[in-house]
Amino acid sequence: METVARRHGVKPKTLQWWRYELRRTRRGAASHPALLPVVVRDRPEAHASAPVEISVGRSVVRVTVGTDVDYVAALVGAMGRQC
Repeated sequence: METVARRHGVKPKTLQWWRYELRRTRRGAASHPALLPVVVRDRPEAHASAPVEISVGRSVVRVTVGTDVDYVAALVGAMGRQC
């Protein structure tokens, strides 16, 4: 996990947390949740009121900051199953 984190410039604890969250929220659905690649683009014009854009395959969804995290996770999970 540390090698993957280093390769993508994220903290190993961040990946560990997401793995825990995915397993916790998908109990019984999958014993080994898949992590999808994420691209973070530095956009100086972005600010807290700008929507967050999530793309999975050809699907794109925009959510506002403060949207319920469980809802967004379920939405992204459903998007991933459609790919």
